Amino acid sequence: MDGIIVEKGKYYQAVFRYNGKQIWRSTGVKVTGSKKEAKRKMNEIIQNYINGINPNGDMLLTQYLDSWIKRVGS
Repeated sequence: MDGIIVEKGKYYQAVFRYNGKQIWRSTGVKVTGSKKEAKRKMNEIIQNYINGINPNGDMLLTQYLDSWIKRVGS
């Protein structure tokens, strides 16, 4: 999965597609910082999505549905 780095306000944003939806996530790297560092953070964010880890700490829908099915029984 590929993405791009976009300047938005004072920070670099990672923009990529996940499950057919466009996702924008802050890299946390200021525009005055290194774009190379922003790309590294973008790759980390994308890898987290691939592994099912939402970088905001929220549970992904698939994770929620799996836990719900376990609770109510299949």
